[in-house]
Amino acid sequence: WASSFTSGTAVCDQSLTRKGSVRALLMMTWDRVVADRFLAERPEQLRRCRIAPALLSWLVDHGGLTGRQHRQLRHLFTQPGVMQVRTAGALWRCEGPSAAGELLEQLPKYFDDDVFGPEALRVLAAMGEHARPVLDHLDRLVESRHRVAVYLGDPDAEMRGDESLVAAAVDARERIVGSAA
Repeated sequence: WASSFTSGTAVCDQSLTRKGSVRALLMMTWDRVVADRFLAERPEQLRRCRIAPALLSWLVDHGGLTGRQHRQLRHLFTQPGVMQVRTAGALWRCEGPSAAGELLEQLPKYFDDDVFGPEALRVLAAMGEHARPVLDHLDRLVESRHRVAVYLGDPDAEMRGDESLVAAAVDARERIVGSAA
């Protein structure tokens, strides 16, 4: 459970086995103390900790976050890429409409990403009418001939990634528009 510091920035340095154990124990016991202890031993300024977004998300849905955990969530959301996308849903569920501006600013950056795009779109769909400002971005994504920005080296995989992304965009659009009706 030791934390290491790299260039003054705290980074979780846990074995995958230990992290997996924490997650498994939480899922088996549904005892928030498991997640509370794990996060209490991590710094507030988390940069990378693969399990932290899942733990914070679980805590949001099972009693809420402590002030310190909320600061950890907020800090992880400032980290571009996996940490930002994986904490976006918890941030929405924790803060609601007051976080909409930040989410609407950051999540569209992932629309053309075959890995992070579907998750970003699910968060926007969950935001419902609060995500209406991204409808034009969704329309452009759906109408585009090529949406996936990465090259997987396999045309079939690229096409499947593209189709999956457009399906997520269509679903998000329907949920956003449907929530306002």
